[in-house]
Amino acid sequence: MAEINPQQLASQIASYSVQQAQSRNDTRTKDNKARSDALVQLQKTLQDFKTTLGGLSGKKSVLAHAAALSQEGIATVTAGAKAQDGNYSLFVKQVATAEQQAFARLDGMTVAAGDKLNIKVGTATIAIDLASADKDADGKLSLTELARSINQSKDSSGKVSAMVLTANGQSQLVLTSSQTGEANSLQVSGSGAGVEAALALEAPKVLSKAQDALVFLGDENTGVPIKQASNTFTGIEGVTVNLSRAMKSGDPALKLTVSTSNNDTAANLQIFIDGFNAAKKSLTAMLANAKNDKNDSGKRDAGGAFASDSGIRALRDKLNGLVRQSFDGVRLMDFGVKTDRDGNLSLDRSKLDKALIENPAGLEKIFNASTGTDLIKENNDYLGKWLNASNGLLKTRKESVSKAAGDLSAQADKISKQYDQAYQRALKQFTQLKQLQAQMGETSNMFNNM
Repeated sequence: MAEINPQQLASQIASYSVQQAQSRNDTRTKDNKARSDALVQLQKTLQDFKTTLGGLSGKKSVLAHAAALSQEGIATVTAGAKAQDGNYSLFVKQVATAEQQAFARLDGMTVAAGDKLNIKVGTATIAIDLASADKDADGKLSLTELARSINQSKDSSGKVSAMVLTANGQSQLVLTSSQTGEANSLQVSGSGAGVEAALALEAPKVLSKAQDALVFLGDENTGVPIKQASNTFTGIEGVTVNLSRAMKSGDPALKLTVSTSNNDTAANLQIFIDGFNAAKKSLTAMLANAKNDKNDSGKRDAGGAFASDSGIRALRDKLNGLVRQSFDGVRLMDFGVKTDRDGNLSLDRSKLDKALIENPAGLEKIFNASTGTDLIKENNDYLGKWLNASNGLLKTRKESVSKAAGDLSAQADKISKQYDQAYQRALKQFTQLKQLQAQMGETSNMFNNM
């Protein structure tokens, strides 16, 4: 008679008693983990698409413009979202400059407590405490000490910069206003015997005079004059012209051409197409049905984590529907955006180019409507229903998965306790049986020995 192993038999009995419950709980735990991972992937998919939309929204317009000037070296130009196609004439009479002055007699001036150097830049006044600037406290102020004090002054805050220039054996203090324009001229004065005497010895040399830019919109002297402190000219809506140098009197006006940039517009459209296709591909994989055919590893494809989830299917269908709808009478398809049988988007460049000639404003109605809604707004609003951190659908689903994980963990603990209880009962019974078996063996041996 084989000897009984109580531990082995008890383990077998206990395992059998919880086998079905354990299998169900393991399957549900695995499925719940897969769902949790899929929700993380879903959030990334939707957030990536939302980021793509945000990038397009930041451009202010999917319809791109290009601007060009008839001459180089006078200015540079860029066209923004509000630019309108057209031709313009500009004459740059003068560019804006910042004031720069050189002081030759300030080196080694005597200073005493209370002495001040006052630098007025526009309406701001920078007061320099000369005694504090005298770091070696020798009663005399070097230009290096003075320049350092000006540059480190809290009153200055970058309004003026100071440097020491040495030429032909003579050092000078050079002050430069950080802002261009007539209103930002420099005026320097002082209080204290030493600084007043030094300033009185010689007037500062003006290296560069504060000057406004003067641009004629049109020809020289006959066009509309525009005077401003900055060299950034924004008189034409949506166009920024950065002036570099003045033109010579009698030169022909600078020709500025603003036109729709088909290449840049196509690139912007492709950004949307790529973002949409990536989101759709990810959602389609999550919704894929299981297949009966075995894959290369010999296993059947279990399908996507949301294969039977009507909510995720509705999400994909909604995004598909948004790109196909009409905005103020125009659709993406009117601008060469095609859909294949799988729902993926692509761009027909020739159709786009033709549409941009016939109706360039139509693209703005689709992507950047000034009033009402557009494709970017509607996609962002819908994605917000899922991604909202406070009450979004993803948050609700994650909470549900988290609760299920807690319930499954509690069920696992319960099954573990049931196993322990069954094991202990069986162990006790089989231990008793083993003892009885031993007693019977002893009795049998006794009879055999009689």
